[in-house]
Amino acid sequence: MKLRHLILIVLMIVAGCNYFPQHRQGISVLALVDYSQSSQVFHPEYQRTLKQLIEALPPHSHLIVGRICENTEAKFIPEINLISPGWDSKLSEMTAEKPELDEYNQQKIQYQAQIDSSFKAFFAQTQFSQFTDVLSSLRIASEVFPQAESKRVLVFLSDMLHDTPELNLERAALDESNIDQVTNQLIQQKRIPDLTGFEIYVAGAYCSDETRYRAVREFWEGVFHAASAQIISYGHSITSFNF
Repeated sequence: MKLRHLILIVLMIVAGCNYFPQHRQGISVLALVDYSQSSQVFHPEYQRTLKQLIEALPPHSHLIVGRICENTEAKFIPEINLISPGWDSKLSEMTAEKPELDEYNQQKIQYQAQIDSSFKAFFAQTQFSQFTDVLSSLRIASEVFPQAESKRVLVFLSDMLHDTPELNLERAALDESNIDQVTNQLIQQKRIPDLTGFEIYVAGAYCSDETRYRAVREFWEGVFHAASAQIISYGHSITSFNF
């Protein structure tokens, strides 16, 4: 009888622990959404991916969302800037009192309301830029999260077809020698910042020509490598964010 009671108590404890968020360390995430004219058709996909990202955030994570446009670095504004709520790790889930639990639940409600309103306002914008300045967004990441004790993540929701008067990845001749030449030139011009410690996710990458798609991907792999960042995922879609 005593053993049966002990088993029931253990099961209740396990079930109770599942109610509370796990003690995962918060991360710092910069998500950049392509707002060029060519990307407009992909915005429903960007919305779904951004929701997926938000749902994957650990507690106490800092999320900043901005736009990729014709002059991304100069025009950057953190249009979504939120910190996800989390259970205070100093408190024990099993000894938490009702006021503490109520406060945490209220934080979750407020956070969800902020997400809903910010998300709706961000994607309601109808002004799309003629050019696509993906490259300067790297410097934004280095400035927004210059140093952080937590993991730093850079997410691109873009076709990655950088298009400015000086460099058009949709039309430029891209082969192995040209890619290296362009990348080395960017390094010499100090256009590629140090992103040591950053993890990079790309969702939305697209090109109508498969050969061009692979060349553009190779270009960005070279750029991210030069920035000392780690590429976690690069593709048109993403199955999961492994935070």
